[in-house]
Amino acid sequence: MTRKQYDEELARVRELIMKMCVAAKEGIVAAAKAFAAADEEAAAIASAREAEADELENAAERLCMAIVVRRQPVAHDLAVVTAAARMIGELERIADQASEIAGTALRLGGAQAPECMDAMFAAAIKMAEKCMAAAESHEPSAARDVIRYDDVMDGLFAEARTRIAETVRGGKRDGESALDLMMTAKYLERIGDHYVNTAEWMLFALGQPIRR
Repeated sequence: MTRKQYDEELARVRELIMKMCVAAKEGIVAAAKAFAAADEEAAAIASAREAEADELENAAERLCMAIVVRRQPVAHDLAVVTAAARMIGELERIADQASEIAGTALRLGGAQAPECMDAMFAAAIKMAEKCMAAAESHEPSAARDVIRYDDVMDGLFAEARTRIAETVRGGKRDGESALDLMMTAKYLERIGDHYVNTAEWMLFALGQPIRR
């Protein structure tokens, strides 16, 4: 494999990663709509984005493996391919969790939720946008911006957990719906974690220290 061929295949991997970023974000947006009003059409979109992310993951993993076998990269090249493979996995998990949220939303049937959970969806979408910008620009500062923003998500998750527990103690919510809300909040918090992991692998590929 010539250097030109190698660079072309790396460019293809990056293209697949960007498509996965888009699928993940669209899945989160659809999950937010499903959560707001038990929207079955939006839930179906989230499921479709999950399936799309799965296909992209398979294609990207095969390409990364082919690069390793044919090119046998070392040093920086190996770091780039390794980071790409890890980012692919993180983004696929985000799409999975967005689909899980959408399914849970249909069970909740539009039940009233703490306002901070709307803010959690907004934070997840913001992290998706920041991650896409970092993947496109390859700027370390953009990747660190994703990592820093996770503090917002963590704060909102702590608030959501408190508010949900208060409604249960006050007899305003049954245990089943409270559990579904808690799982939704946890999925959103995990989405934030996956975006942090993705950004950290971006920094690794760029040879940059991982710091906030």
